[in-house]
Order: sequence, then C-alpha cells, then structure tokens
Amino acid sequence: MPRVTSPKELALAGLLLACLGGCGSPGGPSAVPPWLPAGTVLTFTSGETGLPVSGASVAVGASSYTTDLSGRITLRTDIARTAIASSMRVTLTVNHPAYLQRQTYLRSPDETSFTLWPASSPAGIYPEYTQKLVYSNDAPPHGTLPLRRLPPGTTHVSVVPAPEIQADARAMEAHRVAVERMTMGTEGRMRYSLDGTPTASVVVRTVIRPEDPCMVVAPGCARSYYTGDQITGAEIVFQSIEWPRREVGLLHELGHTYGLKHSFSLGSDIMGGAPRAVRTVFTPAEVLTMRLMWQRPAGNHWPDDDRALAGASSASRHTEVISCDFGGR
Repeated sequence: MPRVTSPKELALAGLLLACLGGCGSPGGPSAVPPWLPAGTVLTFTSGETGLPVSGASVAVGASSYTTDLSGRITLRTDIARTAIASSMRVTLTVNHPAYLQRQTYLRSPDETSFTLWPASSPAGIYPEYTQKLVYSNDAPPHGTLPLRRLPPGTTHVSVVPAPEIQADARAMEAHRVAVERMTMGTEGRMRYSLDGTPTASVVVRTVIRPEDPCMVVAPGCARSYYTGDQITGAEIVFQSIEWPRREVGLLHELGHTYGLKHSFSLGSDIMGGAPRAVRTVFTPAEVLTMRLMWQRPAGNHWPDDDRALAGASSASRHTEVISCDFGGR
C-alpha cells in the first residue's frame, strides 16, 4: 500500500524547494548587500585648490591603491556591513608627499570624496605652522591639542560688547572693523556681526574686567566655551577701555573664537605674537588655514587624523583661556 505524505512533510518539502540556491546562501536573493560594493569610486582632492590629487597611496583596510590622474581609486572588493558595524572599522589612510598624512574611518556609504591638507603652499603654510596655529597652545610640544572649531552648520556669530564698550565711540568703531575683517578672513562662510543683543546661536561677548585672573599675565584674553571640541560661545576680556579700541588686537582675539591659536609669524600674522602687527587683515596663510579647518571635524588630531572623535554622548563641557599681549597693536 503506497505511503501517504502528511501535510507537515509537504510544507517542509516546499520550504526546501523555495530555499534551493538562495535561502541563506551568500549569493541568494536574501543575502545582505555589501556596505560598499566593489566598483565604488573614492575621490581625493586638494583642500586648498579643489583639484584632484594623483599618485596618492591609499590604504582601505588591508587593500592598497594609488589614485589616478582624476584623483580616484576604485574598490576591488566589497566592504561588508559587518566590518563597519563591529569593532573592525575600516581605516582609510592617505599618503602623498605634498600633503599631510590623512587617517579617517569610512563612516558612511555616501562619503566617497575626501580632501587633503597641504603640507606646504604658496600661501605660506608649512607643517610646523599648521601644527602650532591649529593643534597647540603656546608651550611646546606643539601638536598635542585637537582641532577646535565652531559647530557644523554655524554661519553667524554675534559679537556683543558690554555697555561701557558700547558707550565708547572709538571702541565700537574698532569692533565694527574687526568683525568685518573676521568675516573676510573666513571667506564669508562665517558672518561675524556687531550686535547690541545676541542674534546668533554662538555669542562672543567683549567685556572690561581688570580683576579677571587672566589679566595677571596679559591685558587681554579669549575665554572660549566648549562642548567636546566645538566652540559654543566665548568671552573676550580686556584690562581697560584702551585695549578694545585697538582693532588689530580685537581681530586677533576674534581669531581665537574661530579656533585659531598663535602662529610663529611674529612680524605679520594677525595670530602672531609680535608687539606691533604690520597687517590689519588676515594673511593668506591664515585664511587658507581657516578654510582647511572648516573641512575637518572638531576633534581632528595632528597631522590629520579624526579616528578618535568623541561621540555626542561623551562630549564634556569645558573652558579654555588664551592670554594675549597686544603691545602696540
């Protein structure tokens, strides 16, 4: 007598037929697609000029590439989702003799274009210059601090003088000139405005406070407030009304509120430490540095490494004071 197949057996047989060639197999229709598939193009350009960087050595995980004349590489193998979701994050390292070594993580499948920070430029930057102006306080060793800057998306900073400064015509004229030249220095990406009351989310207040602790070493200082490595506000403190009347010294302090430190160029840079600055606007080297800083996240480390960025949940609030001797500015 022939055996009768039960309904349960029929269901199992149907499931097996449905899974043939695909159920759970790597090439089947239910396989998880790669996070970045082979054939993805990554592009590398100069952060200064926007032109492609050819001949750069690029390591993507354990794979090595060289950028072509268009500044591009094409991934030869898939980058799986599991490599990104786990602690096995994929590191991207870029080396080229004309640029600072860049190290980052592949963080998004939509992030396929990368800029490189010039090691030197006709504008006047060089490695030690960048190291001190961006990644240092005044005391060596230089290059030990993270890059600190205004939050992403910030386009406007309110500069609000204290009432006694607002009552002084010379000081207010110096403020007007300084905020105009600060905006010029950022190439318009950040508008600094002189306001009686705050109109922006980031506020810089200028005050006269001779009893402030920073007055012990200098007639002025910039006190910046941070969440993590992002500047969320600042206060510029002066010893007397004489100091906010000096537009170059005020511009120097506003440079600190953008994230600039002090430079080596004592005789010409606005951010230099010379007692008498010979310029009243930012130098080409300073302008280029501000442009390059805006291409990097707060927390980037020398020479150009953002792999240690802290998450928003771990960002602490803290204050940094930079004291400045304006001398004859």
